[in-house]
Amino acid sequence: MPPYKVLFLCDDCVASAPVLEALRIGGFRLRIAHSFHQVSAHRGERADVVVILSPHHANAWIARLKLLAGAPAPVVLLCSGREPLTSMPPPVDAVCHIESLKSVLSAVLLAAVSAAPVQMLYAPLVAGYQPI
Repeated sequence: MPPYKVLFLCDDCVASAPVLEALRIGGFRLRIAHSFHQVSAHRGERADVVVILSPHHANAWIARLKLLAGAPAPVVLLCSGREPLTSMPPPVDAVCHIESLKSVLSAVLLAAVSAAPVQMLYAPLVAGYQPI
């Protein structure tokens, strides 16, 4: 497996620690941003996958990425527990729970190797949502 580049966006360092460790062990090359300002620091760099651990700010993260780089790489949104998405779900390629690190690794790998949208995981999490 080539070392896929992941841009990891999260505003919660504690919640992200196990996911980041799993991605590192999984062989992914990580770039991490904890704020909109830090996202700007990655301007012009290409990522194979964007992983967002912040459902309530996902739309803002994606908008910032589009401003900086045009169409972003495939986006995997991570949620914890029964965290609901807003009535307007963000335009993501996959959604999964951070409690299942194996599913997170699978979703990120599938997004990295696929040019097509990644099949949505845990569909009950966002009833009626259709991936883009």
